[in-house]
Amino acid sequence: MKLGNVGVSDKKNIVQLSREVGWDYCEEDVEEVLKSGRMVGHRLDSGEVISSAALFPYGDELAALGVVIVNPAYKGRGLGRELVESVLASKGERSILLVATKEGKPLYEKMGFKETGMITKYIASPFHPAQMQHELFLAPMTYKDIEEVAKLDAQAFRGDRSGMLRARYERSISAVVLKDSLGKMIGYGMCVQGSVHRVAGPVVAPTAYEAAGLLQELLKMGEGSVRLDTPTDDEAFHSYLEGFGFVEDSRSPIMVQGENDLHGRNGMLFTLASQALG
Repeated sequence: MKLGNVGVSDKKNIVQLSREVGWDYCEEDVEEVLKSGRMVGHRLDSGEVISSAALFPYGDELAALGVVIVNPAYKGRGLGRELVESVLASKGERSILLVATKEGKPLYEKMGFKETGMITKYIASPFHPAQMQHELFLAPMTYKDIEEVAKLDAQAFRGDRSGMLRARYERSISAVVLKDSLGKMIGYGMCVQGSVHRVAGPVVAPTAYEAAGLLQELLKMGEGSVRLDTPTDDEAFHSYLEGFGFVEDSRSPIMVQGENDLHGRNGMLFTLASQALG
């Protein structure tokens, strides 16, 4: 088997690989990953991809590592370490972050990653709009808004995610911007359809109240269950989520290599695009 690039022609293979480890990726997820970063994997002589890992360079200082999967039939051969080493070799001088699985955390610790926070995954089946009305200046996001959205996001995430944000907007089933009384953009949110759930994220807002208002606007027209992944421990935001019918599903550590914590973030990132993309 050989380690090399993975492309859009492999998307069905990557979806199947994700199912082997209990993840619910769809082809649109894989396409978004490939538009946002670079993926590598081990390929058998038959052409089947039996592992994957993706690097997302977000500007000159920070990158993310995601979609790290090894087919269970090929565990114990050092493929996971080889994947991560390959990605780290191409990150340049950037610090790199990831959301670790329980199985992957020991490997990342051995490779110098340190836990710096926690992601809480929530599921609402279904989403229940709140009785309270959020009096906010909300408007549908347009493609022309993406440049301003990216500037706002850079302060919340601490990196240039403009490419990822364009890819997310292109597949969004709803996307909203939040403005202040003078018309200045102060927040945004996007929602996409996954294979199982609608996925609400990213959501960037000044406070938990405004983040909840963005969520309510994003999700008011759709049907079915909703997933979101939140990096914040803001008690007010978690209380809003419970009021919307969200139930905590699991927790996963955020890990970083190259710095001790994600300094420079402004506390406005309330939900992730996904655990892979950050």
